[in-house]
Amino acid sequence: MLPRSRPQTAGAGLPQGLAAWFALWMVASLPANTVVLLLGSFFIGWFAGAPGRAQLAPFTEGLWQGALCFFLLEMGLMAARQLRAAGRGLAPALIGFGLLMPLVGAALGEYVARRDQRKALHVGVSTWLGIMAGLIAKVVLAFVMIGIFVVALLV
Repeated sequence: MLPRSRPQTAGAGLPQGLAAWFALWMVASLPANTVVLLLGSFFIGWFAGAPGRAQLAPFTEGLWQGALCFFLLEMGLMAARQLRAAGRGLAPALIGFGLLMPLVGAALGEYVARRDQRKALHVGVSTWLGIMAGLIAKVVLAFVMIGIFVVALLV
């Protein structure tokens, strides 16, 4: 259990609550094989230093981006297949949740942290507007990329 009353610092200068959460995260994540591999690779990278990183650069720099692209493409295709298999697509409640939860979550988090309703509402609306602007920009950029591809194909 995490302590309710926290002294200013614990151990290596970390706040005790942060140190406890970090310890809890480490204990909870160690059984996961991917987390162990990731933490092990961080340790090996730190231990090997610059010469070790230079030797591994052909495997970690160029290939990683390609593997990540294929992974993300496969995840998108799997999600599309599962939505198609459901037969009805996205439920309106799920779309509503996705549109409203950033506003509610940001406002609630700010209110819990500061106990100021006006500031919480401002943060929630600002977060929602930022997410919606990013969504619109992403769609516009996708169509621009498709347009550039079509023009390059025809010219």
